[in-house]
Amino acid sequence: MFEEVEPLPEAPSVIAPKLGSVVTAPVMKLAWHSSSGAISYRWQAALDSTYQMQVIESTVPDTIVEFVPSLLGTTYHFRVCANGVTGPGSFCASVSFYVAVPKAEDVTEDRSDQERVTLCNYPNPFNPSTTIEYYLDKTGHVTMDVYDVRGASVARLVDSEQHSGLHRVTWDAGGLAAGVYFCILQRAPSHVVSRLNLIR
Repeated sequence: MFEEVEPLPEAPSVIAPKLGSVVTAPVMKLAWHSSSGAISYRWQAALDSTYQMQVIESTVPDTIVEFVPSLLGTTYHFRVCANGVTGPGSFCASVSFYVAVPKAEDVTEDRSDQERVTLCNYPNPFNPSTTIEYYLDKTGHVTMDVYDVRGASVARLVDSEQHSGLHRVTWDAGGLAAGVYFCILQRAPSHVVSRLNLIR
């Protein structure tokens, strides 16, 4: 009697982004439909359709991830496959999207708010910790995340309702490689980005 082998999961179908879409958000969602028999998903983003110039590859249990494009005015390519108990299935068809440089008219509505939501850190460059200071002109739910240049999240520093005024948080980057990181503060409808330079 032959033992029945679990078939490989089918390639997931991408929900977002749409093929050929243009995005300007600093943090974008990559999402796909679940595949029957999948225990995890392996996704890749690259600067070319052959995936020789990968910017990130990661395996996750969920069907949605956050991605921070570090290069503006650039076309990215994204694909995902499902991992089953007997191995990985095939990748889905590659989805390309363009990360545009925001124009002045694209941020006019938000600009007055951004002027009152400020973000800076000191020292910068730093090793191994830095103080991130930010000002809110009104109460709201605030998130603050740090990403590496590949767009992978390395730390969530804030995720709470906060009152207006000056706030500070310390980020200890001990254990991380030297390089450039991006701190993104979000309080709807605004977001601000600060470049953090970790040295060793």
